[in-house]
Amino acid sequence: MSEEEKINEEINSVERSTTKGDVDEVNVVEATGSETPDEKTTMDESFEEHIVEGAVEIGGVVSYDNTSGTSYDKKKDKDDNTGNNGNESGNNGNSGNSSSSNKYDDKKDKKAKKVKVDKEQKKIEKNEFKRYKDLTSIDIEEGITEIGEKAFKGCTSLTNVTIPNGVTSLGESAFKQCSSLETVVIPEGVTVIEKKTFKDCTNLSSITLPSTLTTIEEKAFEGCTSLTEINIPKGVTFIGERAFAECKVLETVTIPSVETLGERAFEDCYNLKSIEIPSTLTHIAVATFSNCENLETVYFSNGLLSIDRYGFFNCYKLQNVKLPNTLVTLEPSVFMNCSSMTSIEIPSSVTELKGETFC
Repeated sequence: MSEEEKINEEINSVERSTTKGDVDEVNVVEATGSETPDEKTTMDESFEEHIVEGAVEIGGVVSYDNTSGTSYDKKKDKDDNTGNNGNESGNNGNSGNSSSSNKYDDKKDKKAKKVKVDKEQKKIEKNEFKRYKDLTSIDIEEGITEIGEKAFKGCTSLTNVTIPNGVTSLGESAFKQCSSLETVVIPEGVTVIEKKTFKDCTNLSSITLPSTLTTIEEKAFEGCTSLTEINIPKGVTFIGERAFAECKVLETVTIPSVETLGERAFEDCYNLKSIEIPSTLTHIAVATFSNCENLETVYFSNGLLSIDRYGFFNCYKLQNVKLPNTLVTLEPSVFMNCSSMTSIEIPSSVTELKGETFC
């Protein structure tokens, strides 16, 4: 047998042994925050022997839910695998098990029920606790200034979060799909609720917003189906597209100083009973209040110039409407299917009725 044939035979032998189940298959979440769910790799069970179930390593500090056993310290493990010259390598010159074992920490870390984020970390990174489905409690120390994108996305057992003073930034989708989350208090200093930050938090019933807030981005609270009331601070001037869409039991909302209200911002808020349009708002966008089936009263202020199509579509219980004297344009189907409407006052300032406004 030639040398080449011997090498091929060895390769085939390794491939055959691999397919016999000698290797565990696990999902890998890279440190870069890759979201690709189908990325998989394999590892030998020996790589896991020193990882404690339920342990969470954060910024050199390990927090873990279990009360016995030896916790895993990534920094120490790294030092133990460092050669005399300070490089992370074994005696044979090949890279040690440190980087390999650390790569798989996430497999068991995701079983943690409690985590503590040390203030020395400064920032909770993108995807850091994403889909820790057993996580019920977070202790975030003061000194953390930023919660990264998707940091707690899909933590379906998390019930309450206290975001400490000093945090000024909440990343996009930071708490998205935290379906057990009930109460959130956002501290002073936060100015923006990013896109989808609390989207599909279906048990969220209480949210406290800071006076420093100026912007609520699109879909920030979409699908928060247990939220009954929200007080939007006076400093908020922008509410994005579908920001509160499908908040199906929302009854009361105040928007005192809003200048921009995005398309479908309150669509499918079935229980919303009344809304006051502030004088700062000049335009009601497409379908902003569509399918608010129990909306009975809308208080318009002077300053409003136009209402776009389907603005109040399917508001079945809307009865008496008095439009402001500043209104100029009504687009088609603004009050379509408002089957309980008995009267509407249209000011002389309206110069154009487009299409079938009331049919």
